[in-house]
Amino acid sequence: MTETNVNNNENHGLRWTLQRNLDPRFHAAAEAPRRLTEDIQQVIRGLSPLVTRSHINLSTWLRHSRNRAATAAPAPVVHTEPTSTLNEFVISVDSAASVEEGVVVGETVDEVQGVTNNNEMPASGAAEDALRQSPELKRLLSVAEKYLPFVLILLAKLTFDHKTGILVLFGLVVTFMHANAVIKREVGRQSKRNLNSLGGVAINLSTCIFFIYYVFESDKLYYSLVFLLPAREHALNFWDLLWIVAISDFVVKLVTILCKAIVILLPAQIIPFQKKGKYFLFIEQTSQLYRSFIPIQPWLCYLLEAYEGLNKIFGVILSVAYVISKGKDVKKKVELWRSALTKLMQSVTYGIKPSKEQLDLTGNMCPICQDDFRHPTMLQCKHIFCEECVIMWFDRERTCPMCRAQIADDPTWRDGATSFFLQFF
Repeated sequence: MTETNVNNNENHGLRWTLQRNLDPRFHAAAEAPRRLTEDIQQVIRGLSPLVTRSHINLSTWLRHSRNRAATAAPAPVVHTEPTSTLNEFVISVDSAASVEEGVVVGETVDEVQGVTNNNEMPASGAAEDALRQSPELKRLLSVAEKYLPFVLILLAKLTFDHKTGILVLFGLVVTFMHANAVIKREVGRQSKRNLNSLGGVAINLSTCIFFIYYVFESDKLYYSLVFLLPAREHALNFWDLLWIVAISDFVVKLVTILCKAIVILLPAQIIPFQKKGKYFLFIEQTSQLYRSFIPIQPWLCYLLEAYEGLNKIFGVILSVAYVISKGKDVKKKVELWRSALTKLMQSVTYGIKPSKEQLDLTGNMCPICQDDFRHPTMLQCKHIFCEECVIMWFDRERTCPMCRAQIADDPTWRDGATSFFLQFF
């Protein structure tokens, strides 16, 4: 009887084992918890890089957690179904939790993408935000857009009405810039100057001046060069004032360049190359002083003749204010002219004659011209150069070519350049 019970129990266990191995429901029930764990781990791994790259903070995460808890589905339900055999059961896991988790993940991904898109907002979007945040700027742009067509129309009319004067001034500017560049270039060449270029500049400037006064002969513009008012049939207005002053100023500057070209053309026997810088400085300061006097008479006439009767008093007040302001400028120009005249009369030396031993130590070669010394001179810093080379150097610089020690004074205008400043007042 005992052996029979043992055999029955063994047979029942063997049958239960075979049924467990062959029944797929048993396998599904056994693997469900493991698959749920793997799904949760996979979701966590997928969220990790998104959270790392995004700008989601703790408050955002807690808000989504509360929303998820409020709308969460019931907990997973485990259904146990009886089977025909003992110990047979089926575990069914509700997938609502997984679906809810997927919804939260999708919302998180959408928020991350939204943050990324906001960070990549184009410049036009930033400009629109700036306009929305600054109503004053928006109103300013609106006003500018409203009045811009009228300003352009006015400029077009003024340009057409004064087209001749604008073309003449443009031609004078181009002529001046070209001639000034040629003079500066030829000054640097010293004895290797191009006589053809200098002759061409002289002819061009002379022709330009003659053409201006010939075409506008009826205006008698050359009167202003001797501090007289040109001929006119009506009271001097603002545009006539600017026209007279601008033409006279450009003509004087062209004459200044012409004088410098003549100095460059003179041979070294008349004016040595190392002394021409002083002549250029004196010519330029004389030109600037003379140009500062030319606008005085036209401006006083414009300020006084604009009023009659008791209003003339206001014109007198304006004239006095102009004279006071102009007096400061003229005083400064006079001081600069006197300084240039003093330098012209002086014989400037920047060093002393070196000894033979000192020349031997330098290798008997000038660092500037890379040739044998011609009239060597030793500066205060003990560097030796040709006298002509170092004087030409100090016409452009104020420091030693080797050690940058300051030796000379301000070299402005010694290189043959002419001021581009237009003396309107």
